[in-house]
Amino acid sequence: MSYTQLTREQNYQIYALMKALCAQLKAMLSVIREFDRQIAEVCAGHENYELFKSLPGAGEVYASRLTAALGSDRRRWQSAGWVSSSWFS
Repeated sequence: MSYTQLTREQNYQIYALMKALCAQLKAMLSVIREFDRQIAEVCAGHENYELFKSLPGAGEVYASRLTAALGSDRRRWQSAGWVSSSWFS
């Protein structure tokens, strides 16, 4: 691996860039936490969430995905096979 010494100006530029990137990441993490809170709130009020959460391996993350994907109206799905074929086709 080759080592190149950076000038003082290059170090300042890198520092400024990293500082800006860290500020953006902090803001993004704050937004993600708010989205997570809103998703948990919506799922808690959904009639099928606990059912999806009880599926082996589902947990909170996959249960919320299943809740969003399958929705509340089970009549629109003809069978379990129809659901799986519509997801993977």
